[in-house]
Amino acid sequence: MGQGNRQPPKAVAEAAFTGPLQAQQLVDLILLQPANAERPHGSQAWVDATQSARVFHMRRDHDGDLQRIARVLTGQSVGLVLSGGGARAYAHIGAVRALRQRGVPIDFLGGVSMGAIIAAGVALEWSDQELDQRIRNAFVDTSPLDDIAVPILAMTQGLKVSARLHQHFGDVDIADMWLPFYCLSSNLTTGAYHLHRSGLLRQALRATIALPGVMPPATEGNNVLVDGAVMNNFPTDVMRAAQLGPIVGVDVTGARSITADDVARPSSIWRWIWSGQWRRGPPIVSLLMRAATVSTGRDLAASRAAADVLVQPDVSRVEIRDWSAYAPGVKAGYTAMVEALDKLDRPVQELRRRQSLDERDDPRLLIASAG
Repeated sequence: MGQGNRQPPKAVAEAAFTGPLQAQQLVDLILLQPANAERPHGSQAWVDATQSARVFHMRRDHDGDLQRIARVLTGQSVGLVLSGGGARAYAHIGAVRALRQRGVPIDFLGGVSMGAIIAAGVALEWSDQELDQRIRNAFVDTSPLDDIAVPILAMTQGLKVSARLHQHFGDVDIADMWLPFYCLSSNLTTGAYHLHRSGLLRQALRATIALPGVMPPATEGNNVLVDGAVMNNFPTDVMRAAQLGPIVGVDVTGARSITADDVARPSSIWRWIWSGQWRRGPPIVSLLMRAATVSTGRDLAASRAAADVLVQPDVSRVEIRDWSAYAPGVKAGYTAMVEALDKLDRPVQELRRRQSLDERDDPRLLIASAG
């Protein structure tokens, strides 16, 4: 249905849907957008009225949107999940670049912490160049964590991060993003992860990157929200529940994350300040970042197993709080994704495709599979 429809969303929804479909989360919403639309707006009202499980945007002049719907209907849509990992998440940018160069479609996006920020840029259809420029501006050119505070709630005030999220994501609503997107934060009030699939995008991102002790927590009502990596740093399970097609997961948590050198006390506090290393945050930042994102072996193994294409870039040489290590991080992600794609014997979108009856009855396919 089109957003340009003169009838209010509620009236259209009451005429089109019945309770059982909505109760079983079987309603998908497709909003038709005008040609050359800059960005959708007001989509959440339609989602609320239809109680739809998913919302898709289809531009009248965009063949890619129609192809996406076809992939969704045939179980060939591709979901991309990006883990958290501080500065090591720069690898996600290289991974996305490789996927695009190889023509692999990206239909659903999900992530945690820095992975969520990069996933959000992809869901907004930022080009490689725009993604590169925005991440450099927000994180590389100057540190986002150098507004050091008296540690009452955290080591930093978090004001610079909030300002940069507002600068790059503005007042975009999650329902108005071109591609379906989610991110996770950890709800310390309820003891469970919090799934962000609606609401103001920058507020969701502020919650998912609020590393305990490093940044002040976010709040939503009476709930205290911190970095999603605390409870689920690689949410492929959430992606599996959202769509039936293959999942590409990029996990930057596999490398050794912290050593004794990373938490060594500076030999001279004045030399440490003069050198500019203070902008990365004191060594305690590395300790807090790693401690807050350590997943149990069982949970992480299950998350990795849920990915049809698991990519684990070698980011061992990128320190988790070294925001200047952009180039090696991006290169590691690109290299790892290319190597993973080269190992596949068919396109990513076909990894979960079901054989048709004709294919199963074709003796040539039976002989090939037996051989």
